[in-house]
Amino acid sequence: MMIDHQEQIITDILTDVHDQLVAAGITAALDLPRWLTLSMPFARDMIHGQAIRRCAWELIERNGALIGPAKIALTHNNAARCDRPWSVEKVIEIPLDSIDGLAARVSGAIVDLILADTPATSNSSAAGANLANLEELCIAADVPGRRRGDGSVAITLDLFGNSNISGGGLSASAILAHDFTGEVLAAIDLLAVETYDNEDCRQAAGLFLLQLAGLVRLVRPALCVINDRPTLQLQSYLDVAPTPADLNRALEALCVAAQRSAREIAVLLHDESIAGRWLALRGWSAEAALSA
Repeated sequence: MMIDHQEQIITDILTDVHDQLVAAGITAALDLPRWLTLSMPFARDMIHGQAIRRCAWELIERNGALIGPAKIALTHNNAARCDRPWSVEKVIEIPLDSIDGLAARVSGAIVDLILADTPATSNSSAAGANLANLEELCIAADVPGRRRGDGSVAITLDLFGNSNISGGGLSASAILAHDFTGEVLAAIDLLAVETYDNEDCRQAAGLFLLQLAGLVRLVRPALCVINDRPTLQLQSYLDVAPTPADLNRALEALCVAAQRSAREIAVLLHDESIAGRWLALRGWSAEAALSA
């Protein structure tokens, strides 16, 4: 009965914003009792087929320019779209552990998805805003954290022996910080990106990360500039006033994404032969790209 009641409330909320969803081309998918996913085609659905391969690395760079929870992801279509097995979409996943404030979150997500086509700028600032206390958030979530000089908090994560994450060993650091809008961002650095001239390597890595974004909820793979170095990150946004449950959920998602991607990305970016084989095995061969 609780689930039925929750479903009715969510249905009512979606009914209230139905016209907005239709006008923007946004699809709402419920995975009760835990998730509501909003998605819409990226770039007016103009990137498809082998163009996805050619744009993959650029799309990961584009993820690095976005603000808030929206992410660009590669999603697999059902049998009805066999002519296009993959789609590039903007996606936001909303957890449903609490329906308090859900209507506002859905309305905000609609705006975030629409604006995701426009690269972020830092014209707006969180200066003077009532920012979440990151150290108190970690304490409340029972997550050990260490405050850094810039005000961010470093959190050590157990990655079960995955030694390819920046820092190596059995653990990695997730950095918890505010972005310039005041929202809280948790991120893991996968690796600093050198200049990779081989297109197969970049395209394979980009496609892998876009697929990862479609598989792991709340995680956005992105190419960002960290300390003047291009760096591949796994990011998870926690909103302006995150709860301890929000933090733990984001860190769990980052761990899963890191376990699934760190070794693979390091190999795909450095080994041209393996990258080419990976592309061919998954239908992104150079021959198909040339004929598209």
